[in-house]
Amino acid sequence: MIFPKLDEGRFDEFFDHKTELQEVAQQNGPVAIDYELVSEDGPDNDRAFKVAVTIDGKELGIGEGHSKKHAEQVAAKAALNKLQANN
Repeated sequence: MIFPKLDEGRFDEFFDHKTELQEVAQQNGPVAIDYELVSEDGPDNDRAFKVAVTIDGKELGIGEGHSKKHAEQVAAKAALNKLQANN
């Protein structure tokens, strides 16, 4: 490991996984990328959101976070990991 704290995900909030996913997914042409709110739980002051990301209708990642934006970023990272594992 060259950068262990990066590998642990300690700086994930500084990366735009949604943009990276869009760039990777559209390398061979346009695709439909959709983020769908799966669930929303907890009290108003401590919400937990679960979001699924699909590419051309195929679910590739699910993410959870205390905001929809964060949950989407986590889902995009999960999708990127899945795409990279398949290549």
